[in-house]
Amino acid sequence: MKFYYDYIEDYDIDFEEVVSPCSKKKPQWWKDMSFYLRGFNTVKDYWSSLTQQQKLQAEAFTTVKACPGFRDLFANAYLIKFPCDILVETTADGGFTWKVPSSQEILKLVSHNSEQMVSHIDKFVFKFELPFLMAGDAQLIFMDPIYYKEQPYQVCPGVVKLHSNTRGLGLNVLTFFDKRDATYHFKKDEPMAMLYFPTSCKVRHRPLQKFVKKQFILEYGKKYSGVLE
Repeated sequence: MKFYYDYIEDYDIDFEEVVSPCSKKKPQWWKDMSFYLRGFNTVKDYWSSLTQQQKLQAEAFTTVKACPGFRDLFANAYLIKFPCDILVETTADGGFTWKVPSSQEILKLVSHNSEQMVSHIDKFVFKFELPFLMAGDAQLIFMDPIYYKEQPYQVCPGVVKLHSNTRGLGLNVLTFFDKRDATYHFKKDEPMAMLYFPTSCKVRHRPLQKFVKKQFILEYGKKYSGVLE
């Protein structure tokens, strides 16, 4: 599978500084964790440390470091970080403001109409817009960055199927924020979200043409018989 990226504008920003493979930057707790329980290096050492009663009750020998689900995730996921500081203020009555220090607007925050979401989710639906385009033949899944940091929002679960053409979709992260009076300061390089590829994928830079919203509505509207705003 292939994933191509490009830049929306000629900003002073490097894609690889914002979107990096988790395989090269695993969370500290993972690096510090032993493969076997209680910090032992071998199953023999662990077993020898147990009393007879503990041996009878033992159900596992290894930590999650032995779990294929975790190992596959870190092998095929990318960490998306905030490219700059952003200040977000929300109010319980539905108001919000946001501000970034850069005049280049390498990060934007857009609010989705809550009517587009299911009725039981009474939250702000904020989209972090990054200055990148993406294309290719890969599928990707957006996830919470909880293994790196627990943020005060939830990443909207979703699957994006890309197409091998020269038109790129914007790399945006959709999130849910509680409707309350609050101020959030997200700092540059903080984890924003995780991007998971179910199949091993090569990430490459390639010039792309911005995908026009009208074309997106027509093509996806025909496929899913829905209306996108």
